[in-house]
This record gives sequence, structure tokens and C-alpha cells, in this order.
Amino acid sequence: MIKLQIDSESKKKALIIQGLSNLLDKKVMILDLDHPSRQLEYGLGVEDLIVYDILDLLSGTCDLEKAKIGVNERVDLLASSIKPEKYDSDLQDYKDLLEDLESQGYDYVIFTKNPGLVMDERLAWGDIESYSTEKIYQIVDNKRSSDATFIGRLTYKDRYDLMIDSYSDTVDDDLKEVLDNYINKKEAKLSLLDRIFRR
Repeated sequence: MIKLQIDSESKKKALIIQGLSNLLDKKVMILDLDHPSRQLEYGLGVEDLIVYDILDLLSGTCDLEKAKIGVNERVDLLASSIKPEKYDSDLQDYKDLLEDLESQGYDYVIFTKNPGLVMDERLAWGDIESYSTEKIYQIVDNKRSSDATFIGRLTYKDRYDLMIDSYSDTVDDDLKEVLDNYINKKEAKLSLLDRIFRR
């Protein structure tokens, strides 16, 4: 099971997670830790389905089956809490949760914030602060980090579509081909994430 953190401001984070949720042909659990924001839940269209949240699960108020929300047949979500003060979660809570999720057959767990774990992979849109992770990918608005595999610079070509307008010479040929599609405006809808994260 791969632990992945998406790191950006709320609206961009929701966009990236939406894209990954559609692209990953795997069983995915999204853990929304951006309390009390529900930006992601609105972005995924499940805001009206929330009964319990992740803090209810961690505190023992409900079990996983009651807490999780089905986004589609492969993707589930544990929603953020609008009352973060109701339970003070700690690192052990998340370690226990990850063990449970792995036993239930999840391939990916996507975090919106790091509760203190060492992540396997990290995808950041914007500046990167270094901390423990196996792989770091960076999409930039203006500033690059030498610690990351630089994917490129994403810009809007119209209200809904994104495209790459620059990328690193160090990326491999397959990824360059995907990025060239962006530059040539053949495929704009975050298809580079498919190349990076599909297993």
C-alpha cells in the first residue's frame, strides 16, 4: 500500500486529487485532514453524503464502514471534520488506521496533510518544504525545488483545462511525450498524472 501526500492550497489540492481519483486503476482511500475545510468534499461532489468524519472513526464513535464515503467504485473518502476540537488525534491513531486500510485491500492512501508519517510519495503543486519521503514530484507556479523531480509548470489555457508550458530536461522520454502533448494542446486534462502514478 502506497502512502501519497498531495500538497497545495485547497482548490488546487482538490483538483489534483480529483484527477488522481479518476486516473488510478487501483483501490484508493482519501484521508481529508484539512479540518474544518470541506473544499475536497465539494470538489468530489460528496458533501451531502457526510454523516461521520475521520475524527469520528479515530475516536471510536463509528467504524470504518460507517465513516467512509464512496466516491466511485474504486475510491473512498474519510471526510474532514467541521469540529476538529472534538478529538485530538495522534500519530498512533493514523498508524492503526493504515494497518486497517491495508488489511482491507487498499492500494493507495492519499493524504491531504501529513500527520507525521513518512510518506512513500509526495506530489506538490507549489513550493516544497523538505521532509521524509521516498519520492517527491513538483508542479510549480513560480518556484522550483532541487529536491524534487520537476514535472513542469501548469497554467490554465481556459477556465477548465490545464497545460504544461515548461518541464525539466531530466524527465524520462515517456514523461516528455506526455508533457509534449500538453505543450501541443493535444491532451490537456492532467494526463501527466496517469504517467507518473498509474501502476
